[in-house]
Amino acid sequence: MAMYIKNDDLELLRTVCADLDRAAHSMLDADMIKRAVDLEILVKHLEQQRDVARKRTAEFVKEKRKADPTYGRSESERKRNKRGV
Repeated sequence: MAMYIKNDDLELLRTVCADLDRAAHSMLDADMIKRAVDLEILVKHLEQQRDVARKRTAEFVKEKRKADPTYGRSESERKRNKRGV
């Protein structure tokens, strides 16, 4: 089962990671530094998964649009394209 994370949630994780890293280094707490590194690895992994999914989706839509240029477009976009705007 795939899990999805929202961009806002990913940004929150980045912020928490940076705060944890700063706090750990100011206190020179090795355990907190390790946790900050682990969280940073997790964030990078989630970003990579998101990028792969986006690329896969873009390729899929690109193939579908070869047959139907309006595939995946909203109603307003289809109307705009019809009028040539």
